[in-house]
Amino acid sequence: MKYNTVLLQAFLALSNLAAAQKVVGKAEGFAAGVTGGGNASPVYPKDISELKAYLTDESPQVIVLDKVFDFTTSEGTESGTACASWGTGSSCQKIIQDSCGTSPAMKATWHKAARAPIDVASHKTIVGVGSSGAIKGKGLRFRGGTTNVIVQNIAVTDLNPEFVWGGDAISFDGSDLIWIDHVTVSLLHKLHILKMVVTTP
Repeated sequence: MKYNTVLLQAFLALSNLAAAQKVVGKAEGFAAGVTGGGNASPVYPKDISELKAYLTDESPQVIVLDKVFDFTTSEGTESGTACASWGTGSSCQKIIQDSCGTSPAMKATWHKAARAPIDVASHKTIVGVGSSGAIKGKGLRFRGGTTNVIVQNIAVTDLNPEFVWGGDAISFDGSDLIWIDHVTVSLLHKLHILKMVVTTP
């Protein structure tokens, strides 16, 4: 009896996993008709290198995120000037820029990975499993004609949150048919959080 219970639990877990791999709902508005990676066989990146390779590959991909992919320290750090435009207290964000004008200036160090987002290629579906799928310390960028991408049920977090210009979670430049749905962003610089486009049917 105990053996049957274990088998049933394993079956249910696999069923839930399979269900989580599919995109839910349908895009409307400017993203209507988006197909992402289409019927491509789902891939499960094992580490940040594999995830980046799938995201930038020119072929259609259905990329399933089932854990946290932590880029935070992957590219080292860099140092420069940070401006204390809103105060010098530890709770005040500083701005990464060369000239501070009349604001106090200080030397600061930040993670490089967050300031260099991944340029996602066209025809991608990026979907998270349950609440497990997350990209930490690096954002996603859609530019230069990138089209037909679905991003659903993931989190993008921890992009040098103590700094403005520390990194963008999701950004767009010359792209089309990009559907961002049920995506959580957190711990990033406040001035650019409005770049985020989220649909929540």
